[in-house]
Order: sequence, then structure tokens, then C-alpha cells
Amino acid sequence: MTNKVLAIDYGRERVGLAVASQGVPRGLQTLTNDADIMDRLAAAVDAQEARVVVLGLPRTSDGNDTAWTGEVRRFAEALARAVKVPVTLQDEFATTAEAKARLTSRKLSAGEQKALVDQEAAVILLEEYLSAL
Repeated sequence: MTNKVLAIDYGRERVGLAVASQGVPRGLQTLTNDADIMDRLAAAVDAQEARVVVLGLPRTSDGNDTAWTGEVRRFAEALARAVKVPVTLQDEFATTAEAKARLTSRKLSAGEQKALVDQEAAVILLEEYLSAL
């Protein structure tokens, strides 16, 4: 059985994916959030042979829900029905800000950063999930 974990940074416009195999996270891809997103995420879970999906849950710095939290919880329920593996919610406070800082430090252009920020946020989410195990 595989030990891969797939992380999802779910956003209104873009969805970042990262995968960890043998505990090493790496960015996978960024998808456009459209009508086919659930099918494409289920296909990614299958293609990566993930044993668990970690979905970022937006929270405030003091742990309260944001305006987007309810939507993500509903999405998590639908995703759990669409995939054959457990879906775990992981607090994603400040992952996008940290992702932007990491990408800036790599001297990437603004366009490159925009293309990669959601993937990098998923990597950070995955790092935090794995470090808590």
C-alpha cells in the first residue's frame, strides 16, 4: 500500500495540489476551480495513489472560522464522497502568506509566483500535517 498524502489548497479561483511520498512534500499542480474540479481532484487522488487527502481549512489567527470556512467544510464533505480515501481538514492559517514569501525569496517573477503560490501553500499545508504526525 502506498504511503502518499495529497494536500489541497482550495480557493475560489485556483486549487493548489502537493503530494508527499515517504514524507517528502513537493508541489504537484495548480488547477482552475471550475465545474470539473471534483472530477479532476478525484483523478489526482487516484493517479497519485494517495492514502489520505489533507484539505486546508481557513481559520483566523485565533482559530475562529472565516467567511470561507463553511464553504470549505461543505467541499470537504463532497470530496470525501468523491474519493476512496479519508479526507482530513488541516488549519491553513497564513499558508498563502508564507508561500508568497518563499516564492519571493526564490527570485521568481510575479507571474511565476502567481502560477505557483497555491501549489506552494499546499506544500506548506502538507509539511505542517506531516510534522504533527
